[in-house]
Amino acid sequence: MFSLLLQICFISFKSQKFIFEITIFVMKKNANLFLILILLIAACKEKDIDKTSVFEGTYVAPVAHSKFDNAIVTKVSNSTFSLQYVLGKSAPFLIIPTVTLQSDSTFEFDLVAALAPDTIKYNVKGDGKIFPNRIVISGEAINRSNSLDFYNLNFEGYR
Repeated sequence: MFSLLLQICFISFKSQKFIFEITIFVMKKNANLFLILILLIAACKEKDIDKTSVFEGTYVAPVAHSKFDNAIVTKVSNSTFSLQYVLGKSAPFLIIPTVTLQSDSTFEFDLVAALAPDTIKYNVKGDGKIFPNRIVISGEAINRSNSLDFYNLNFEGYR
């Protein structure tokens, strides 16, 4: 009886050892597969795509506004650009240093958030849509101390 019990324990031990060895083998293979998967994911990771350089240039309004008729877009980073309101060939009426793309074609800007609030006279906020040949902006500049002093910054222009 004792020898039978010993044989059963030995077989059980051998099968446990065998199962343990198979488990280690599978784990090693899975670890290698996991490492390969991590390397593939890292290699295929989406790079910081340049979304703004395609929009760079001067957009001209078909009908001139009283203060501006051009909007000049200049790339700042892959997802931000600066925006200048200009009348003809004169100096910019307004420069917005940071306009942030929200998606491939929509954007927002907030001059108070971009600069120190106590250094500017106007709250300048807006949003819009931009395409390689067209820009549409809705915005306004409101005097911080006199809300009756404001500029409408709505603009539609083409390249």
